[in-house]
Amino acid sequence: MRSIPACGLAVAVLLVISSPVDGGELIGEVIDSATRQPIPARVYVEDAAGKAWFVASGAGNGSAIAYQEQWVPMAGSVERHTTISADGFRAELPPGSYTIRIERGKEYLPLRTEVTVGDQPQRQTFPLVRWIDMVGRGWYSGETHVHRRLSELPNVMRAEQLNVAFPVTFWTIAADQPPDLKPSSLRSQGPS
Repeated sequence: MRSIPACGLAVAVLLVISSPVDGGELIGEVIDSATRQPIPARVYVEDAAGKAWFVASGAGNGSAIAYQEQWVPMAGSVERHTTISADGFRAELPPGSYTIRIERGKEYLPLRTEVTVGDQPQRQTFPLVRWIDMVGRGWYSGETHVHRRLSELPNVMRAEQLNVAFPVTFWTIAADQPPDLKPSSLRSQGPS
């Protein structure tokens, strides 16, 4: 009887451990409810146990940037979402119930819905209702304190519908020290 070499067994174990999630795929498209056109957005996916899941772009040339932060070691100060381009999204999820929340800046009403994922791909359209058109009224949206990397800003600004953003790339933690590029002890992902 032949024995399996140790390295072969290790490779087999790694393949089993690293295999994709057993389950289905949620394929989502976020649209403006009036124009029916795809729009960028911020997407939250949470399972029944409260675990956050992140989505990928629905297109090869699209973008999806996961945000996973806990600024201070304090319960409730956690933010887990993905900002996506107008190319929709995909999420490989185990079978079960999920809460989907989708937001786009201040001009659209947030959407919250429940989705049940099985073992087959599921397509769903998420229409966001625009309640006001600020640019049409001569106003522009802005954010003067953005804790995101410069490389993330094009995606984030579109998803949040921002015309202007001021990223915080340097900061002061102690009043007697000038700001620098050292990672903040308050930020898990390090400097911008």
